[in-house]
Amino acid sequence: MHNLTIKLASFISEDPNNKDSIQMISYSLEAIFTTLLTTLTALILSFIFQYTKIFVTFSICFISIRMMHKGFHFKKFIYCYIFSNIMIFISCIIIKYYSINLFEMILFYFLIIFHFWVSNEKNIQLSLIITLLFTLFLKINIEISYTLFISVLLDILLIIGRKIQWINSQKESKKH
Repeated sequence: MHNLTIKLASFISEDPNNKDSIQMISYSLEAIFTTLLTTLTALILSFIFQYTKIFVTFSICFISIRMMHKGFHFKKFIYCYIFSNIMIFISCIIIKYYSINLFEMILFYFLIIFHFWVSNEKNIQLSLIITLLFTLFLKINIEISYTLFISVLLDILLIIGRKIQWINSQKESKKH
């Protein structure tokens, strides 16, 4: 993917000799292409396994939460692509076939506090909005509440993954 975007960036750039311009364009193209390819694959899977509505709801919930926090990211596109599609697939299947119980409803409120605690951003407004939406949708559409539950849980795992990634990079830099 990276080589393709470098070639496209060189073609698009007004100054093909400007390395900074090429890198910036390439980075943007790579973000667009990887997001589109991952989304398209997940959407095709949602059509095949008949959970398109859940996929759209999950995407809205998860992406909205994930955008606010610095979570784990793979260094290579192929790992990100595979992991993202597996994560989306499993999340949607769980949401489709599993219903939230009283314990999980109560657990969510502890999860949102833990989510706030582990995040670097400490965004209290976001935490309150998620909590209010979760509570509201328990009465209106429990599937959305469960989608929020799964989204917060995954975001916690990705935030912790990012912290582990940072700790490992610090250890590596101390070795050198």
